[in-house]
Amino acid sequence: MALARAIVEAVRRSGVLPADRLDGLQQAFVGELNAAEAHAVGHAIRTQVCSTLGEGERLLLDGAITAVLDDGVFHRNPGETHKNYGTDRSVLEAFAAFCESCRGFRVL
Repeated sequence: MALARAIVEAVRRSGVLPADRLDGLQQAFVGELNAAEAHAVGHAIRTQVCSTLGEGERLLLDGAITAVLDDGVFHRNPGETHKNYGTDRSVLEAFAAFCESCRGFRVL
């Protein structure tokens, strides 16, 4: 399964990896990170992203932070499509912990 788009975009904004390494993470059987890259991603998520989110807040695809719960609605309006993709602090913390402790990974 490809990584959640909101997570990939958060990593992209952190600047820890070049774009060509990130693009594959959104496609099954394409993306992979070695141990050093995964550890750098985990550290960036923990220090640059998780530290900005309060309890109950979500990170949206465009980098905005919201306390509004996901309403489950598929937003079709071009100005609102970013609302379709989000992740919360607990998911980001779990992903960061995985990255910091793994020997690299491949997206399946």
